[in-house]
Amino acid sequence: QQARWVDKQLNDVESPIFGWASPRIMGAISNLKEASGHAETLTDYPLYFEHLALCFQTIMTPIISRLNSETLLFLGVPGSGKTVVQTILGFAVARARIWGQGKEGKKEAGVRITDDFDCLKNEPGRQDRSTIYDDGDITRLPPRKVKTFHDATKKASNSKERYTSAKFVYGEFRSAADNKVD
Repeated sequence: QQARWVDKQLNDVESPIFGWASPRIMGAISNLKEASGHAETLTDYPLYFEHLALCFQTIMTPIISRLNSETLLFLGVPGSGKTVVQTILGFAVARARIWGQGKEGKKEAGVRITDDFDCLKNEPGRQDRSTIYDDGDITRLPPRKVKTFHDATKKASNSKERYTSAKFVYGEFRSAADNKVD
């Protein structure tokens, strides 16, 4: 599809890229795809688990140890704090994985956030970096993709995305949030 578009544009005198070398165009498209195809990765966050309300900490503390094989889904109206809570929990779980492996100081906890599974394709999941699907429309995703993302019991799972796949691993904390609550 891309090659056909490039070929058409290179031969259309009205096109701004008329007459350019095909490898140059394909390289530019590849660079653009690579630049826009990453999830935002945070390696620092100003809030910690201790900043959550005590009642929420009480509820979540026993759940955190089960997040090797379970994921979370947050539903709520915009501005209700879903992203903040997911990010705090993502860092808490990633840090716990690092401490549990005895790798403090050797690995850096991280959280990658995206609203498009396609942006997760460039780097496989890791236990020390949680993945958050935030503000995407879960209702528009094929059920197979939602299941792949939320099935944390498999050693590794792949979601087919454009040109390649997004890979998730066992022990990688995954959560999703959606504003569609009606």
